[in-house]
Amino acid sequence: NFPVTDSAFRRTFRGGGTQENFQPSDAFVSKVNPQGTELVYSTYAGGSVDDGGLAIAVDSTGSAYVAGFTSSVNFPVTAGAVQPTYGGAGGHQYVTFGDAFVMKLNPAGSAQVYSTFIGGRSDDAATAIAVDAQGNAYLTGATLSAAAFPISANAFQKTFGGTAGKQLGATGDAFAIKLNPEGRAFVYSTYLGGGKDDSGMAIAIDSSGAAYIGGFSESSNFPLTSDAHSSYRGSNQLNLITTGDAFMTKLDPSGSAIVYSTYLGGLNDDGAMAIAVDASSNAYLAGVTASVDFPSTPNTPQAVFGGGLSGPHYPAGDAFLAKFTGLGAPAESNVSISAIVSAASYTGGGVSPGEIALLTGVNIGPAVLATLGVPPANIVSSTLAETRVFFDDVAAPVIYASAGQTSAIVPYEMAGRQSARVVVEYRGARSAAVVVPILASKPGLFSANASGRGPGAIQNEDARLNTPDNPSAKGRIVILYGTGEGQTNPPGVSGALAVSVFPKPVLPVSVTIGGRTADVLYAGAAPSLVAGLFQ
Repeated sequence: NFPVTDSAFRRTFRGGGTQENFQPSDAFVSKVNPQGTELVYSTYAGGSVDDGGLAIAVDSTGSAYVAGFTSSVNFPVTAGAVQPTYGGAGGHQYVTFGDAFVMKLNPAGSAQVYSTFIGGRSDDAATAIAVDAQGNAYLTGATLSAAAFPISANAFQKTFGGTAGKQLGATGDAFAIKLNPEGRAFVYSTYLGGGKDDSGMAIAIDSSGAAYIGGFSESSNFPLTSDAHSSYRGSNQLNLITTGDAFMTKLDPSGSAIVYSTYLGGLNDDGAMAIAVDASSNAYLAGVTASVDFPSTPNTPQAVFGGGLSGPHYPAGDAFLAKFTGLGAPAESNVSISAIVSAASYTGGGVSPGEIALLTGVNIGPAVLATLGVPPANIVSSTLAETRVFFDDVAAPVIYASAGQTSAIVPYEMAGRQSARVVVEYRGARSAAVVVPILASKPGLFSANASGRGPGAIQNEDARLNTPDNPSAKGRIVILYGTGEGQTNPPGVSGALAVSVFPKPVLPVSVTIGGRTADVLYAGAAPSLVAGLFQ
């Protein structure tokens, strides 16, 4: 009799209850209104055995991303899922987790956008999830699967390092996964662990797409960087379940290398349970410690241990909070581009002359976002906050710049070329070149929330934003804003503002609304705005 709503994706309980020490269970997903007075939606989400939701995140459209574990061979997965079949055979002596799962629900909670298993031949569970502005889902958790766990070719750690034990509390290795927005492919998937038990318990991402993972490790050979805060100190002395030391690891955006990794703990058991990252790539870690000698810093609210030393099953004692700074490597030693996409639609695959492009990466600009002011002489400069972007050595006008994201306009000089080598320069240090295809056009419309998804940045005749509360009507005029129209007539001038000349696309423009052809009254430069932004 769990409360489910009429429009729920799944309204009936299906949990089978095969586990010796646990009651039958289904995962569930519920959304409560802002006043906490009623359910917007509430749904079961499981198969015929045991399922548990352990983590949730929500994107800008209101879609919920849920992760956890399932022992159900018939857990509801969607067509095209990255792993459509159940892989877990179970490994624990008392508790079987089966496979991890990740599911994306639509904003109404009435249907799955995607749902997939994630796991190998033993027990796997996802314990934390985060989502970026493009809809990529980032997962961490623990796996006992030494075989058949889905590891990508670009993974930082391709081989299982844990004990794969079956005793209560065994976790094997931590893992880190980035799943593409459609749920159909791994951007990366990697083990993360040493020779004993490790588990990822929390994950956060920064503006560059780097993943920060917190958890616990019993492995004295957990992968660390040379600047790690501490070596392993955990004693593993608790009765049934030990955690060793907490750990904090930063993975680069490609998932192929660790930027920073360290233990954090004292001579008893410690574990990280939550993590957050601010705009300057500082990481905040929270967890539990049973260590009297936990490394506290001076002048903090509580520098002395105050809790009990141990519990019968789990670490007991104090909570802890730690802040790690300086995790963004100096730009001079590490400038790299990870992706080049449309600043409107966030799609990749190439750029067109005049397109406003978004570049992501590491140290591709200042730590604090620098934005464009009023351009002198109505031309956007190719240098902003010591940041420059080059397409085949042609400097591109820069719209804004930051360490993780920088936006620039593809020079019109790229027209007629097949590809271009893109380089970012920050404070004199240059990234390796990334080759991007040059397309004649690549139209993309801006969204209202600047995420490339959801309602468009569309104006009605009255110049107000088109919204469900302010709709347009048949026969009325709407204004759409986009980029990627390609070369113009007269020829585009890179970085020029449309003040007295309003170039129009050379290629024909058509618009469909609801699948029907609309009359295009004007297609060209947006008055007073930069060339490459068309309406």
